[in-house]
Amino acid sequence: MTGGRATRLDGTEVFLLPLVAALSPTIRSVIVSYPVSGAEGYGDVLEVVRRAAAEFSEFYVLGLSFSGPLAVMLAAEEPKRVKGVILAATFIRVPRPALKRLRLACNGPMLWMWRIFRRVPIIDVSSALRRCKQPILCISFRGDRVVPYRNVEDIMREAPSATHAAIPGGHFTGCTNSGLLAAEVEQFLARVEVRR
Repeated sequence: MTGGRATRLDGTEVFLLPLVAALSPTIRSVIVSYPVSGAEGYGDVLEVVRRAAAEFSEFYVLGLSFSGPLAVMLAAEEPKRVKGVILAATFIRVPRPALKRLRLACNGPMLWMWRIFRRVPIIDVSSALRRCKQPILCISFRGDRVVPYRNVEDIMREAPSATHAAIPGGHFTGCTNSGLLAAEVEQFLARVEVRR
């Protein structure tokens, strides 16, 4: 592991490349890209994440937006390998019931989000989050209209020992101002490593 630390980043390159670029070079970052076709359910995509993490004996997992449930499921299944969990602008249950009915005709990042919206109705990882004993950081964006603040409350209720950081900006702040998100991630990793 580069610099003795590794971070597993779950999501797409579109959303996570700015964050990876903003992180310290001592943090080895790996982005898990989801398949363009197939793997439509969270369980299917979790298998993709499992395969991507197979080479690591220990790592941190970051779930941004719709990847949050995947990060929680992986951490619950791999308590000895996952050293910490970062949940950014995400949820453990459907973030907004109206998203289930949303129909978008779009491309690029929004097309990816639409593919993920189709997975939302079946997701509730609250019991998996309760099983996670790893340190957890919940990051929210103050102006997030996609994943409103009540989702932070859900996470903190199921994981009361988690810490919470609120960052200015909207749902895509991790892309548009990745330095803020990178700073929170690095501080969390440093705190966990000191305690180990």
